[in-house]
Amino acid sequence: MNMNPAPRSPSALRALRTAASVLYLAAAGVHAAAPQYAVSVVKEDSRVDIGGGAYFKYSFYGLSMNDAGKVLVVESTSGAQYVTRYAVYSKNGERQKDMTCLDYYGAAVGINNFGDVARYCDLQPERVTSSVVKGKGFDAEIHGFDDPGDVTDGFFADAWAYGLSDNGYVVGAASGEIQVRYRGFIRNPDDSMLEIGTFGGERSEAKAVNSKGVAVGWAETSDGSQHAFKCRSGLLIDIGTLGGKTSYATDINDAGQVLGSAEDTTGMTKAFIHQGSKLTAIPAPADAQTYGEAINRRGWAVGRYRMGSGESGGFLYDGANFYKINELLAEADADWKIEGVSDINNHGWILAKGRRKGAEFSAVILLRPLQPAQP
Repeated sequence: MNMNPAPRSPSALRALRTAASVLYLAAAGVHAAAPQYAVSVVKEDSRVDIGGGAYFKYSFYGLSMNDAGKVLVVESTSGAQYVTRYAVYSKNGERQKDMTCLDYYGAAVGINNFGDVARYCDLQPERVTSSVVKGKGFDAEIHGFDDPGDVTDGFFADAWAYGLSDNGYVVGAASGEIQVRYRGFIRNPDDSMLEIGTFGGERSEAKAVNSKGVAVGWAETSDGSQHAFKCRSGLLIDIGTLGGKTSYATDINDAGQVLGSAEDTTGMTKAFIHQGSKLTAIPAPADAQTYGEAINRRGWAVGRYRMGSGESGGFLYDGANFYKINELLAEADADWKIEGVSDINNHGWILAKGRRKGAEFSAVILLRPLQPAQP
C-alpha cells in the first residue's frame, strides 16, 4: 500500500468535496445534486501606460442584471484621471448604453427586464433627482417629498432611487422640502409617491421592490438601531433580527421571500430569508459571517461570506443547501477565484467579480449553470 500518495489536483479535490457534500446531504435525507457553473467574461479590468510613469487603470464592477443577461456596470478610471461612469453591457460584453449623468454627480443602481435603468443625478449643485431611463418599459422622474420639481422656487428635496420592478414601481429614499427628513419611498406606477415611516427612529430607506409593490429595506428604531422591514400600501412590518441589534433587507421576490442580513445573539452577521412571519438564517458554517445580496423567483439567493480564517468569497443558497460558489465551478473554470457576487437572475445566472489564476486583472463575469434552470 502506498502510504504517501501523490498530491491531488485542485479539480480532483473539488470533485471530492462535492461528492462529500452530496453524501452528507443524502445521509441527512436531502437528495440534491450540487449545481455546476461555467464562467463567461463580460468585462475585464485593464491598465494603459501613457508615459512618464503615468497611467490609466480601468476597473469594472457589475451592479445588477436582468433575465436577458444585460448587466449594469460601474466603470472606474484611476491613475492620471479619476472618472466614474455607468453603462449597460450585453452578456457578451458589448457596451450598449451609457447611463452616466451628464451633469455633476450621480449613479445608476438597477436594471429591470425591460432594460429600464434606475439612477439618481445631481441636476444642479446640491439637488438630487432620481429617474428611470426608459428602455422598453416606463419612464419617470422622481423628486423628494413636498417637491414639485420647480428649481426656481429656492427650495428643493432630494430623491435617491435604489430599486425598480418590471411594472413601474420604484423605491429609494428622499428628503423633505417642507419638513426636513430622510425616509424611504415607493413610487407607484400611477406616479403617486408613498412615504415609508420608521419604527420610532428618524430615518428609513427602501432598497428593493417586487411586482406587487411590496418594498423592503431598513428603518430606524427609537434607540437608533436599524431593523429590516417590508412595506405594502403603507403598512410597515418589522422583520426583526436574529437575536442581535440590527438587520437590513436587500431584496424581495414575487413570492414575498425577503433576503437580508441580521446580527445574531453573538454579534455575528448572518444572511436570512423571511417568508410569511418566519425569519430564518441561511445555513452556513458556524464561523462564517454572511451577507445576502439578491434572490430570484425560485428562492435561490446569492451573497458574500467571510470565514473566521479570513477566507472570503461568494455563496449560493438553493433553498436547502449553502454552497461556496468557487466549489461549484465546472472543471474547465476551476482556476477562477470568485471575489464577490452581486445578483442572480431568474435563470439562475450569477453576476460576479472574479480573477483567473495567473491573470493580472479581475473581471466582471457571468456564471451560467451547466443545466439551465426553468425561470
